[in-house]
Amino acid sequence: MTAAYLDKLNEQQRAAVVFGLEGPALPPPLLVIAGAGSGKTSMLAHRVAHLLVKGADPRRILLMTFSRRAAA
Repeated sequence: MTAAYLDKLNEQQRAAVVFGLEGPALPPPLLVIAGAGSGKTSMLAHRVAHLLVKGADPRRILLMTFSRRAAA
């Protein structure tokens, strides 16, 4: 079952968003390294949203990004 908000992501982005969320245990950390214009910032935003939808405690999420667009 796929959430509708994941439909706009490509296959690799969707795989990163749902990574480690299949089981009842806490998901492992995720490191994403990709080239310019590959949709990293969008994927990270979707990952955080998906974690929250799945019941993650927002106080336990650390998101770091180093893009000019995200800094703006």
